[in-house]
Amino acid sequence: MKVIQKNVKDVYTKSQLPAADIVVNPYVGCTHKCIYCYACFMKRFMKIDEVWGEYIVIKDWQTKNLKKLENKTVLLSSITDPFQPLNLKYKRTQKALMEIKNSNIDTNVEILTKSKFILKELKLIKSISNIKVGISLATLNDKISKRIEPGASLSSERIQTLKTLNNEKIKCYVFISPIIPHITNVFQIIDEVYEYVDYICFENLNLRSPYKCEVLNFAKEVLPKDEYQDFERIFNDSNYGIRYWQQLEKRIEKYCQAKHITYKLYFYHNKIRKGKR
Repeated sequence: MKVIQKNVKDVYTKSQLPAADIVVNPYVGCTHKCIYCYACFMKRFMKIDEVWGEYIVIKDWQTKNLKKLENKTVLLSSITDPFQPLNLKYKRTQKALMEIKNSNIDTNVEILTKSKFILKELKLIKSISNIKVGISLATLNDKISKRIEPGASLSSERIQTLKTLNNEKIKCYVFISPIIPHITNVFQIIDEVYEYVDYICFENLNLRSPYKCEVLNFAKEVLPKDEYQDFERIFNDSNYGIRYWQQLEKRIEKYCQAKHITYKLYFYHNKIRKGKR
């Protein structure tokens, strides 16, 4: 793993995401090495030979006036995992959280992670007002999660992390993402987590060219032939794919409404649809 330290002017940047105003990415790169990682596009901005997942940029910055965070939603993080294993050493996420805490500014803080290591910072997290934690899951199967997210905490560890956060009275949500056809059992995950969360988010797999072959090869390896053929069709036949996701979206809405679960759908990346409890 190649580690690069870089001075930056600011890590509190304007968000292009509809659910956050400001994003904090203390690192560029991630040791989780998820095979579906959309953030791999960042490599084109780096003059580096290593492949995505084999290097990480550690950001160094000077604390600034954080007035711009006032009454904003701040997300840690959008293109990295803030609690990936290397954060145990470099602690850039803790630095950002401490800055937000010490600013005494009225801010909504949101953390999204796949890592059990967030539990090492329970005291800090509980000391910040208006904070919530999202746990990302694509499967409950540890063998599958180890294959598609080899550097991340196992799915079972994330579920236990969620339960611990809930027991500590920290507001939580689960982000079921990416939903991988015939691999992600959406409704099984809902049943496993809904009593521990305030709401559940759903995002479908966006199969882009940088990692499309790797994901297709994985699906071909683990799925029965008929399911793999359907998987291919979802992503190669646009009309069929649209119908597939629309039908799944309706099933999710119906299922969540029947269980009185608050949900957010991110199937279409230019908008958010919110369900009400």
